[in-house]
Amino acid sequence: MGNPSSARAIIVVASVALAWTLAACGAAPSPTNTPTLTPPPTWTLQPTYTPYPTYTPLPVPTDKPQSTASSASVLSPEEQAYVLKVEQLANAYSEAFAEIGRLATKASRDRALLADDHWQFMMGVPLTRLTENGKKVRALTPPPKMETTHDYFMKASRHFDSAAQIVTDAIDYMDPGRFGWAASELDLGEEDIVRVIAEINTLSGH
Repeated sequence: MGNPSSARAIIVVASVALAWTLAACGAAPSPTNTPTLTPPPTWTLQPTYTPYPTYTPLPVPTDKPQSTASSASVLSPEEQAYVLKVEQLANAYSEAFAEIGRLATKASRDRALLADDHWQFMMGVPLTRLTENGKKVRALTPPPKMETTHDYFMKASRHFDSAAQIVTDAIDYMDPGRFGWAASELDLGEEDIVRVIAEINTLSGH
């Protein structure tokens, strides 16, 4: 295997950057308060991050026999195929996060955009990608050794689905304060992605 940490960077860096951007669009409300919040008078925009390069799983050496311990640390073709699908979905999430962050940044500068039909249409595209991505995650069948990995990926996708719904509600109700809730869901999803990569690292001997 290559360095799976690169796969983590693809989605983690993008999700953290988006969480910061959404948080900058409106403070996270307290559960005991009403959903509608007054946004802060100014927003500090966060820097734009460039996703790390993806990695390519290394082939299993066949020129010499491996010890039992070494063989146990190498992923099977089925497991490598699953990891590749995880990476592809991570890339898709990253692209959606980047677009949502770009549009949310524009709305943070001009709240009236929340009512703009063109802006709403443009935001709807990456939000739909998030929910479609979640469906693809749930459709994956993990190899037996990667069931725990998949459980964490499923949890992450549910948090990202929730973030997409909260952003949609923020637009429908003209309430940028809800962006803080979305940022919190992204943070939780990022924590599960970290666990996904930790599992993959362990199984691949890193």
